[in-house]
Amino acid sequence: MAVGSNVNPNYPIPGIDQSSRGFRDNFSTIKTEIENLQAKNIILQGDATGNAIIDSGSGAVIINTVVAVANATAGGVNFAVQYNDMGLVSGDSNLLYDFNTQTLIVDVASPDTGYSLDSNTAKIHNLLAIQGDSQPAVLSITGGDDTYPTVSISSQTNSGVGQANLNVANADSTTVDTLNIQFNGMNAAQFNANGLAVGAVYLAAAGGPLGYLEAWADGQADIANFYSVYANSDNGVRLQTADANSTVGVVLQQTNADAVAGIRIGQTGNLTLHTGLNNDADLDDSSIVVLVDQSGRMGIGINEPQCRLDVDGGMQWNLPNSANAAPVATGVVGVAVDSWNITQYRSADYTVQVVDSVGLVEITKLIVMHENGVAHQYIYANLNDSGGGTGPSTLGSFTASVTGDTLQLIYAAIAANTIAKVNATYITI
Repeated sequence: MAVGSNVNPNYPIPGIDQSSRGFRDNFSTIKTEIENLQAKNIILQGDATGNAIIDSGSGAVIINTVVAVANATAGGVNFAVQYNDMGLVSGDSNLLYDFNTQTLIVDVASPDTGYSLDSNTAKIHNLLAIQGDSQPAVLSITGGDDTYPTVSISSQTNSGVGQANLNVANADSTTVDTLNIQFNGMNAAQFNANGLAVGAVYLAAAGGPLGYLEAWADGQADIANFYSVYANSDNGVRLQTADANSTVGVVLQQTNADAVAGIRIGQTGNLTLHTGLNNDADLDDSSIVVLVDQSGRMGIGINEPQCRLDVDGGMQWNLPNSANAAPVATGVVGVAVDSWNITQYRSADYTVQVVDSVGLVEITKLIVMHENGVAHQYIYANLNDSGGGTGPSTLGSFTASVTGDTLQLIYAAIAANTIAKVNATYITI
């Protein structure tokens, strides 16, 4: 009989009459110890040199032994191997299953009950936690055949878009919880709370994107290409704002030159071109150089154009051949040098320098005004290669004409391919 038992192994003694009470007491002790054994845990511990200990009714039966297993298999339906957060399978890889939280932890040398984030580790909580302390790849997914491996995240009850979420958390605040996507070890995309950065993102500032979308390029001229395969369509890249007090545009910055230019649509729907700004500047009204309003009138240096083309300053252009093949005969023939709406009184002083196709030069100075729908013009100086005078011009002719509400100063050259340079000074009342 094992040490610690109250059963008398020598009772009854053969050949000797003994009382029935002794039989009853000894059998009662045997019954009690068997019942105590049925209510105990059996623990295998140590080697085979110890003894089994059965106490008076509490505690455990401890059997010191050694168990060697080459292969362990759990079979059948709903079979599982379970460990609580105090148990650990040691060896080349570690496995821990917390039954209370239903969390499986793989390869965690010293797991903690709260599953806090340790140094140089990463864990996925609630269902599966994977931690790597010495290798850069915590989780590696490879395909066993010649097709591309696929990681599928889906819902069994929701077939709609957005049925799965990828939640990224990082204890390093300097990276703003950046998620990196790499190809062969090189970052190709970065996500954080600000937005997305793609391309050669190693050129970007540390910490990931600062705007909703950043594209970085290295080794090629094209930063981004947009393609449409939709036939018979008018395609575009749309930037829009729904706020009445906002504008939206495209800002172009040459950082080394400390120069910013751009194009935008303003609060009133006017399209504007901007130049003369410095790095990181926004496109505001002070930098407008060209404006096209919603009726199609263009102002160059003028933010409220009154005509199809309204220019503050001089102009230079080549007169078209079809308008200047012959001198003025009947009607108004030529090209409009200037025009404005006669509902607003305005006079103008013009200096027109003309060079024809064979190099002859002529400079004409004239003034133009209108009164009660009638246009008036006067040439007060003319200089050409024949000595000049006060008019008329010899290489072409000027006509001030009113059509509807518009006054036009028209120049018609005698010969084709004539170049005219125009400077004008306006007086508006």
